[in-house]
Amino acid sequence: MTQKRNLIIPYILLIITLGVNLFLFVNLKEKNLLLSKYKIQDNNLLSMMIEDENGEYKESIDNSWPSNDYILNKDRSGCENGGTLEYQDNNVYVKAKSSDRCYVYFDIDNIGNRCRGQELTSCLIANKSLDTTLIFHDGKADYDGMPNSNLEAEDNSYRYSGPDAEVNNYVCLDAMEHGECDNSDLYRIIGLFKNGDKYEAKLIKADYTTARETGKVGVGTATRIYQNVTNYYKNPENLPNIMSYSWSNLNSASISNNFATSDLNNINLNQIFYTYITTRNSSLAKLINLHNWYLAGTTLPNRNAKEVYKYELGLESFATNYPTEPKSINNFIGLMYVSDYMYGASPTYWSKPGNDFNNFDDYRQAVDFNWMYNGLYEHTIMRFYNDQTNFIAIAGIGILDVYGIVLGNSFAIRPVFYLVSTTKIQSGVGTKKNPYRIMP
Repeated sequence: MTQKRNLIIPYILLIITLGVNLFLFVNLKEKNLLLSKYKIQDNNLLSMMIEDENGEYKESIDNSWPSNDYILNKDRSGCENGGTLEYQDNNVYVKAKSSDRCYVYFDIDNIGNRCRGQELTSCLIANKSLDTTLIFHDGKADYDGMPNSNLEAEDNSYRYSGPDAEVNNYVCLDAMEHGECDNSDLYRIIGLFKNGDKYEAKLIKADYTTARETGKVGVGTATRIYQNVTNYYKNPENLPNIMSYSWSNLNSASISNNFATSDLNNINLNQIFYTYITTRNSSLAKLINLHNWYLAGTTLPNRNAKEVYKYELGLESFATNYPTEPKSINNFIGLMYVSDYMYGASPTYWSKPGNDFNNFDDYRQAVDFNWMYNGLYEHTIMRFYNDQTNFIAIAGIGILDVYGIVLGNSFAIRPVFYLVSTTKIQSGVGTKKNPYRIMP
């Protein structure tokens, strides 16, 4: 017995001399790569970093892995002093010396975190079951109990619809990966639209533009015309900075409600604004797609969402009203269609007219249920169908109405553009505090 104990002691000393490697084994659920419950054996070696709703990480004081509401962030997890985290067959192996410090990061299980590093459009579509505000417009009742499914656009688009607080479709266009997004860089996704066999995300500026963004050509400050509706505006502290724009300079040789020939299109949007955003973030020049914009109009805006959409496509006798004009134009920057605004409301309101001049049972009823409503008079890309000098705009109370170019009506704008289909999500979860950041 004495001889055997003496033989064992040198081996123990040899192991201590070489150092002790710690091996931790963690099982993962196969479907979503979610860590199962597991007691941490050495808090000095391993720390768990848990994401909060603002996209920030805090060290957990719990000794158990988080619940199935979280997913492992492989890219961020790692060790400080040479240790490794290995991922094999849905298992995680933590290999580190006792002097090392390893961090395992967990993200909230949501669309943004599932889609990090993947193409924005295809991944949002693949995970749309996690977001009830992203509605597939195939003309079928895909959503249990959803009203007005017969009024979908039937163009196989995916559009965000619902109250502002429930729609998490924010995108930040600055060049940073994390951090607060400046108001001038904040946009929202109107929806995902087919272009050939690919989908493209259609973005609208979250707030109205300032002189720095879209220039001072033919405009006056917004405070002069919006004083009676400031209570509707979502960001009243920004009101003094907002500029209002006429459709075209009244000194032009000819006045037309054709968006293709308007100063608003050719100067403020596709010169000043396009230069501003691509200079501010050079990668945007690769991401903003040259797109086809329809130039049709509608009759008095007393139509429901689907009827307006058909008019916009020029399906309602376009050639009769505008026989010498092109049906569409290719541009980088445009404005929202009226149907974009109407489909932004919860489906309950799609059957209401944009404006009911008699009973007022119209889109003013939807302002608290339409994330696209911002509260001020605002231009759309759409002209009044029956003449050459009037256009359709959103009034401060949320209805759609007809306004004349020759009267010098001057309204706020939110530029709109499409991203190329290969645009990827770099980070973020789509909330205002933690918007999607994108990359080529």
